[in-house]
Amino acid sequence: MPCQISVRDIDFHASTEGVRIRAWTDTPSHLFVRLSRKRPWIHKKPSLRRGVAFAEDVRFCFTVFEDNEQEESGDTLEHTWWKKDWPVCTTKWLYVWGMRSGETCLSTTAPFKYHNDGVDPIEPPPPPEPELFEYWHGPFPGAWTVRSGFHIAQTFTPQTSHELTKVVLRLYRNGSDPTEIFYCAIRNTVAGKPSGGNLGLSSFPMNDLPLLPGEIWKDIPFTPNIPLNTGEMYAIVCWTNDDLHPFILWRNDTAAGTYPRGTMCFTYNGVTWTLFAPGDSGFQEWGFPT
Repeated sequence: MPCQISVRDIDFHASTEGVRIRAWTDTPSHLFVRLSRKRPWIHKKPSLRRGVAFAEDVRFCFTVFEDNEQEESGDTLEHTWWKKDWPVCTTKWLYVWGMRSGETCLSTTAPFKYHNDGVDPIEPPPPPEPELFEYWHGPFPGAWTVRSGFHIAQTFTPQTSHELTKVVLRLYRNGSDPTEIFYCAIRNTVAGKPSGGNLGLSSFPMNDLPLLPGEIWKDIPFTPNIPLNTGEMYAIVCWTNDDLHPFILWRNDTAAGTYPRGTMCFTYNGVTWTLFAPGDSGFQEWGFPT
């Protein structure tokens, strides 16, 4: 006999940002909400009970709908949905179906109707946090100056396809210049060296960085996100708009870098790159899995 799921009570919380839906089960389950803007069709289905024919089994048919998976992963006792596309002063109908241990269960849940009046607003759920993918955290016995006439790159190879949202570099400055700008780009590679145009470009003023002895892991965001493929090598390429003192410096180890899927590179003219293995510069790259 197939497993059965029957949800008899649902909690709705109105909001100007959408509607939060919650339900509970006494057995761990993974639930879906079937949601529709159209009122379900109602009809009666003939059935036999102890040899007697009845025509009063009520059926509710959703003709246009969308299925929404619960926010929680796996089988749970509490089930939450957050529907942003539920504008104020609109009504929707829904019922619940689901699975247990991967088996789809028969749902005897009655349909629910809810009108979002937008009162008693609640905070929407926080956006997902980016994940750390490739990185090298040192140690950093040295540092190289990043200049307009001396571009530095660190190559890396993702082990998982994802969308890059930011890189974080270990940086500091040795002076102050309000006109100096640090540029950071993501590029493809050929033969382990940066190649082609920028997949993404970001920048910030030199004076955003601390003076020695201070140094930081500096967030450098990219908009829009940059899709990266598993096993393909990419390069973080950095330069500035000035070739004179003061300088921005990128922490590194030019003799014993241990990042296994990339290395440092440099160029004096922005075109001809030289690999500097086994050197590595301190970096992190963050994003969302795809």
